[in-house]
Amino acid sequence: MTPSTLDINNEEILDNIKYLLENKQTELVLNILADLHSADIAEMLERLENEYRGPILALLDQETASEVLTELDESIREDVLEVLDSSRIAELVNEMDSDDAADVVSVLSNERATEVLSQVEDEYSEDIQELMHYPEDSAGGIMAKEFVAVNADNTVEEAINELRSKREEVEEIYQCYAIDDFGKLVGSVSLKELILAKPYNLIRHIMDEDVFAIRSDMDQEEVARIFEKYDLVSAPVVNTKHQLIGRITIDDVV
Repeated sequence: MTPSTLDINNEEILDNIKYLLENKQTELVLNILADLHSADIAEMLERLENEYRGPILALLDQETASEVLTELDESIREDVLEVLDSSRIAELVNEMDSDDAADVVSVLSNERATEVLSQVEDEYSEDIQELMHYPEDSAGGIMAKEFVAVNADNTVEEAINELRSKREEVEEIYQCYAIDDFGKLVGSVSLKELILAKPYNLIRHIMDEDVFAIRSDMDQEEVARIFEKYDLVSAPVVNTKHQLIGRITIDDVV
C-alpha cells in the first residue's frame, strides 16, 4: 500500500471521522481508511478516544486490523482490547506472528486469555503460551515461532518443498535452518544457495556451519547490539541444549 497524503494529525479530519462514525456512515469511513497504511491507522486510533477505536477496527478486514493492533502503543492497545470481544481478538490473533500474538494475549486477564486461546488452533495456542513464559526483556520474549528448518540429511528438493509449505506461515524467509535428529541447530542455507544447488544435494553439503545463534535467555539489549554489530536481518534462537526454538528478525529489535 502506498503512503497516503491524508494528514491524520489534522483535527478537522479526525472530527470528520468521528462524525461519520456517530452517524453510521461506515462506507465513507472505509473510503478514508482504504488509502491508509496500517501504521497510519494505528496513529489515528491513538489520537481518537477509545469509544471510536473499536468501531474502526470492526470495519477493517482481519489482516489489516491485526496489523493495526500490533502497531499500537502498548497502553492504547490495552484500552482497545477492553472493548473487543474474545472472538474478535481470537480472529486477529490468528492473523499475527506468534510473538505479536503473545504480546496481545499477555495483557488480557487469565479468563479472557483462556477464552481467546481456546478459539485458535492447539499448536498455535501452545506456541503463544510458550512465548508468554519468557521474560519480556529476553530474546525469548521477542522471538517468533515461525521459521523454516529441515534436517541436515534432507535433500535440497525436500528443503525447497518445506519452504513452499511454509510460505503463508512465514512471511519473510531469509534462510533455511538445518537441524540434526535431536533438533539441534547445525547450520543454515541461504535462499540463493538453495536455488543454485542441485535438487539431490544434501543440505549438510551446502550449509554454512558457522551460523550465529542467540540464546533464548539473552538480554534484548545484547540482541540489538549483536544485530547492529553484525548487520543481521534475522537470527535463530536456541535453548540451553542448542535446540532451535525460534527466530528473531530485525523488526523485532528496532
